[in-house]
Amino acid sequence: MGIATVRDALRYLVYATPSPADRTVLRLTKVLYLVDWRSAWGRGYSLTPCAWHFDRFGPTAPEIWDTVCHDPAWKVQPRGRIMLTADARPATPTVTAVDAAWMDRVLAEAAGWTWADLVAAVWATYPIRTGQRGTALPLTALARACRQARADPGWH
Repeated sequence: MGIATVRDALRYLVYATPSPADRTVLRLTKVLYLVDWRSAWGRGYSLTPCAWHFDRFGPTAPEIWDTVCHDPAWKVQPRGRIMLTADARPATPTVTAVDAAWMDRVLAEAAGWTWADLVAAVWATYPIRTGQRGTALPLTALARACRQARADPGWH
């Protein structure tokens, strides 16, 4: 399991994503998936405790929707854009510097990506390339399998 809570990871991603247009639930779900996958590959564990699942649109985690839709600190705006309410904004990030660095790497790479680029990056990852729709995505176990198979983890 990871270190950061889903709430704290999402909060960090919202603050670190400069464009409000890029702060949609769907986009942040895909970014957080890439963060978790890269953490599982590089550190041996996911950054968050998300229970990732491969549905027809790619990876999803119910914890993300639960956090965004049921936590009063969040507001979902038209077109799925999310923001924190004013009283929920911490003065400092609530994730460790190491976890922030993992998220910053993915955000820096994804900053210039269109939606199609982001989707392509997600679908190029080993868990999605080799997985089956409707199944769980245990990222830590899949990272071990990917290394054992000496397969391409699937990022640039």
